Amino acid sequence: MPRSPLKVKVLLWRISIGRLPMWDRMHRLLLGIQTTCVLCGEEDESLDHIFAGCSYSRRVWMEVAVRTHCTIGHHFEVRQMIEQWDRQWPTIGDITVVEDTINVGGETAAALKAQTEQMSRIVNELDSIHFSIKKASKLVKEIGRQVATDRCIMAMLFIIVLGVIAVIIVKV
Repeated sequence: MPRSPLKVKVLLWRISIGRLPMWDRMHRLLLGIQTTCVLCGEEDESLDHIFAGCSYSRRVWMEVAVRTHCTIGHHFEVRQMIEQWDRQWPTIGDITVVEDTINVGGETAAALKAQTEQMSRIVNELDSIHFSIKKASKLVKEIGRQVATDRCIMAMLFIIVLGVIAVIIVKV
């Protein structure tokens, strides 16, 4: 794999010696761990599943194939797929692939920045609403206390008035 980037070579080396932290491997070490693929939830996660069998990773590989002008068959194993990809990997001279990748990365970064700013505005508005609701809740409680206090005072005055009337009636 002379033209593959170093990180791809390291990944392939880790795949070949079975040293990627897949759930099926973790399950052998620690019983009771959920081994279902977190991307598709259809099968147990293994090297072949996560890199080739998973419906989500298949879509990713098909997109990679389209952008790199490589062909990937419908049924493939991880090693076959990567060997074929390495044979068809565009050379550095194929600048259009690199430019396309940079453009897609830039568009994605801009979209993520806009979404982050929008989420920040939403969070600020929610904080403001939360503060307003807390303030309104305190105000309602205070008004409720004042109303209860006013009723108690009115009841006490009514009892005093009744007492005065009773005293007047008794004296007359």
